[in-house]
Amino acid sequence: MRRTKGLGLEREIDRACLRAQGFDPQVDGSRGAWLHELAQLGGRTSNLSPRMERAIAKSAPRESVWDWTQQFEWLAREAQQGNDTARKAVFKAFGDRQRDRGADVARAYLEATGRAGFEAAWDSIRDGEDECEREEFMREAIAVLGRAEVERRIGRALLNRLLRQKRRPTAVRAGAWSSRDVEATISNANTARSVPLIAWAKSARRDELEQLDQRLATEVERGALLRLLRIFSVRPLRAGLERTRQFARGRDPQLARAAVLALVRAEDESALTIARTRLRAARLLRDTRWLPLLASRGDAADARALAQRLPSSPGIPLAHDVGVTVLEWAKRGVTKELVSLLLWTWDHTPCGHCRTAVLRALLRSRGAPARVLAEARFDASPTIETLARQRQGRSRRSQKA
Repeated sequence: MRRTKGLGLEREIDRACLRAQGFDPQVDGSRGAWLHELAQLGGRTSNLSPRMERAIAKSAPRESVWDWTQQFEWLAREAQQGNDTARKAVFKAFGDRQRDRGADVARAYLEATGRAGFEAAWDSIRDGEDECEREEFMREAIAVLGRAEVERRIGRALLNRLLRQKRRPTAVRAGAWSSRDVEATISNANTARSVPLIAWAKSARRDELEQLDQRLATEVERGALLRLLRIFSVRPLRAGLERTRQFARGRDPQLARAAVLALVRAEDESALTIARTRLRAARLLRDTRWLPLLASRGDAADARALAQRLPSSPGIPLAHDVGVTVLEWAKRGVTKELVSLLLWTWDHTPCGHCRTAVLRALLRSRGAPARVLAEARFDASPTIETLARQRQGRSRRSQKA
């Protein structure tokens, strides 16, 4: 970009800046600041700034919140460069869009507006009902302005109290629920998340799990089956094993994936045999439900077989499924066979979180080639960029020594 000044890429730069292109922005984070730098190199900021100002002023639907977050961060960076119109737009948008003021937005806002921005936002932050938002804002204010400045404005006692506020519990301790509570939660059609059940299962008594194991063998309601299978993704099952195998081979993709994860935890040999048979018959990548079995128990021969069958131009779902599998596999150790799979994942996964994990694994195993490090130094992820530059710095110091 520095060499070409973005010549011929104007449309691509504009589209990337105006619409969040990340695979999972909630996990990967916003690319607003990084894209602003690209727009500067391509000479597009004067063209894009008015469009960004109009975009963040709109009351966007909830599903486009990541577009708005990226646009806000982009414009906040423009405000930092001395654009007064952008700064006014950032002030107004932060006040108007209270529901979207997460940590990333708060930091961008404070970096662009400084002490004046803190003063302008403090009343609404203090009086707001969202304790998490308040704590995030205060932590970002400390990071940007310094603790002394924040204490000067609101006082040390109040700041300490805000930072110590208890968050809503997200897990369930074993013993906090009775068996009746667990059974009722499994049966409740309105239970959307399985996280509390999984948290409970991790330290549940064997006799409590045996009751649920028996229930899995006979349960017919789909939602209850999914919740039961997720419990047994963290604790091994017995009585429901044969039925779980049937679900794994079934046509319901969500039920099948949940069943496979339960079979992984049960260390089921027959399921592993199915995965290996499908791999060697070149059918595993057409239906990726069996991949987790290789991640948990695959060997060097399995890794070589998978590497031979990976396409050079995979679709996004396949690239992500394989990447997640490879990273889980690498937790058991990065062998030379795994390095080739990690490099394929680096080249093809759409997920920034996975790319970060791939780079960490390659660096730990000293298997990161120069081309990966060269690319990583300019990645949209600050974490990836930092990892690459740190490794480069260590390499230079070792050469001098």
